[in-house]
Amino acid sequence: MRVAHVAAECGPWAKVGGLADVLGALPRALGQAGVEATVFLPCHQAVRRQGVGGERLGEPFDVRLGGRTWSVALERVVHPGGFPVVLLDCPSLYDRPGIYVDPETREPYPDDLSRWGVLCRGALWALQLLGGRWDILHAHDAHAAAAVAMLRSGYAHTPIEGTRAVLSLHNVGYQGLYPIQAVATLDLPLTETRAGGPLEFWGRLNLLKAGIVHADALSTVSPTYAREIVSSPDAGFGLEGVLAARRDRLVGILNGIDTETWDPATDPLLPARYDAGDLSGKASCKRALHQIAGWPDGTDLSSPPLLGVVSRLVDQKGVDLIVGALPGILASGARLVVLGSGQAEHEAALSVAARDRPDAVWVRSGFDEPLAHLIEAGADAFLMPSRYEPCGLNQMYSMRYGTVPIVRATGGLADTVPDWDRDPETGRGFCFTDPTPSALLDTVHRALRVYRGDIEAWTLLMRRGMAADFSWHRAARAYREWYEGVVGGGAASRHTVPG
Repeated sequence: MRVAHVAAECGPWAKVGGLADVLGALPRALGQAGVEATVFLPCHQAVRRQGVGGERLGEPFDVRLGGRTWSVALERVVHPGGFPVVLLDCPSLYDRPGIYVDPETREPYPDDLSRWGVLCRGALWALQLLGGRWDILHAHDAHAAAAVAMLRSGYAHTPIEGTRAVLSLHNVGYQGLYPIQAVATLDLPLTETRAGGPLEFWGRLNLLKAGIVHADALSTVSPTYAREIVSSPDAGFGLEGVLAARRDRLVGILNGIDTETWDPATDPLLPARYDAGDLSGKASCKRALHQIAGWPDGTDLSSPPLLGVVSRLVDQKGVDLIVGALPGILASGARLVVLGSGQAEHEAALSVAARDRPDAVWVRSGFDEPLAHLIEAGADAFLMPSRYEPCGLNQMYSMRYGTVPIVRATGGLADTVPDWDRDPETGRGFCFTDPTPSALLDTVHRALRVYRGDIEAWTLLMRRGMAADFSWHRAARAYREWYEGVVGGGAASRHTVPG
């Protein structure tokens, strides 16, 4: 089995969100499951800044799209996980300070569509250049979805004619929408932009829809999210009908996490290591987090409970719910540490809270990998009240580190965090349903009652989460099963969304 992954991100080199974590770990796990996986990635400025380099593959070639020509060179490098990555080096498109947006304007680059069109067309050229049989072209999200449509519309009688194309939907909320006239930039058939056609969406060009319609099979990143996107406008963002029509080709496979990078027993980014058998190092991590925030370093259960957030500060992540519930959270005696950036109004509200209550709220803007690890280890509980969450990784990192998650029961959060009060025999955290500050606050209060009133139960919650198997090995086995079904001519799977 030989699989080509096409994506805009791949951790640790090019990372904005969870997509990078997936592409940085899944190919390695697939290799261990007997699947030869190669990632095709733009050579972003962030990649070069980290000194990544490797073997040039042949001479640069021209990619012609929309009447323009870009020179693209291919460079094969080895990922720290041991799998091959082919970088598409086109400085005029990718040598920029941001992966998706200009950091100064916070807006997508004006030639955004050309950047993803060249990635897709260049990856298809690279498959032929590298030779041999490619069983699966696996495109990830809207940035790579055009590769699926391109493969179906222009590669008959080529070495990759028989390659099956699949599309993973990591977040249906990001669809790649452009003016309908922009189809000329991709050199795709104009007939596909007719009303109701594969590329047309309410008078606009929709890359994700094109991939959904043209793919041999579809996946998303948790079973619950797969059910949500075919039935709910809040999750499907207008594509729920298109997805429902292909539900027999849609599977939900829960993401994994990198259990080597995220392991409190060996994590070099922590001031002290610990495991489920000896949790004493977690207190040292909480003490270190207190020191960064400038708080007294008490770490026993008589000290204020510490809630952590590592997130994009956007509506999707329920940050408005956190802001709304914050007065009640602070009144309960808890403290809050936040790492992230996003919508200006959420950043401002949290900054004001940190200014007004420096004894209880601490905020760091941006992203800081060591600090993210320390928050996961040093917090007592982790807030993740997402309005929707295709899979989510931080709740799994939290449980791995013995930090109890408080989540909204949606998507992958519902699949990974059984509620303690609903079933103490299986519970690993605390869940709520209504996307309101009051529902979040009530759930925080439920958690704090256990934290303060039943140390044995709280310790059981910590250890149960640490024992859960969220490894990529589990996910890779499911992906291999799915790939085999697709190559065999179908997509039937025990993970398929029922009708």
